[in-house]
Amino acid sequence: MYSKQEELEILNSTEKLLKIVEDNNRDFTREELNDLTEVLRYHEWKYYVKNGPAITDREYDLLYKMLERWEAEKPFWQQEDSPTKRVGSDL
Repeated sequence: MYSKQEELEILNSTEKLLKIVEDNNRDFTREELNDLTEVLRYHEWKYYVKNGPAITDREYDLLYKMLERWEAEKPFWQQEDSPTKRVGSDL
């Protein structure tokens, strides 16, 4: 699903976004919101499909909460298929 180059780019984006988490008051761009959405999709795929997570659960949770916060601040930027819009299952 992801090429090696795409995975490297996403992992680099992950590192950058995790650094942003520390600065709660920092403004963000639409591109960063889109990157965050793609990063979360990738890490969900690594965890659920490949059974080989690339980040810790804590790091994933931090990124997910950041996405929730950013989408609340600028809901008009939220994507239709955002990870925050998925409905979970108890199966």
